[in-house]
Amino acid sequence: MSWDSLSGGLETAQSTSSSSELSAHAVSLERRAGTGSTGIGRRRLNVVTKSSIAPSRDGKYIVVKVVGEYTRAHAMRDTIEAHALGKKLGTKRYLMDVSGARNVESTLGNYEIAHKDIPTTPGIDKTARVAILVDPSDHSHDFAETTARNAGLAVTLFRDRALAEAYLREETDPKNQ
Repeated sequence: MSWDSLSGGLETAQSTSSSSELSAHAVSLERRAGTGSTGIGRRRLNVVTKSSIAPSRDGKYIVVKVVGEYTRAHAMRDTIEAHALGKKLGTKRYLMDVSGARNVESTLGNYEIAHKDIPTTPGIDKTARVAILVDPSDHSHDFAETTARNAGLAVTLFRDRALAEAYLREETDPKNQ
């Protein structure tokens, strides 16, 4: 999958009637992962992880699109930046599109995101509703969903974009969002 195909969130945000308002909030990030162990027996050598953060077309949720190898550090930076934008735009709903990103974080790292990092990091709304969109054949994010739900976070993993978007547009949910 190319980075150009992932920029759809930015293009989508810019095509709305209030495109100048929404596109002004788009963020594009590029991070280079350093050399080191991923915690799963593999090594990454200067892998570029790219992220974009923008409001959805209708402004009801924030879209975070990621390509590359996804780590705890990437997840936390993207989450902090997305929640800052969500607060600014008045939404607590997030689509984490990691269908182009493999979770290479260790089991402990995934656990600590949900049980240590998110609960103690200022600016992250613990009552947010999050849909994680993954490639249908990628199960590297499954444990991240399990540990987040066990920590009491409203996180659900999807393999179908339409279902993820419908989940984010629902009027009610278990945490009354």
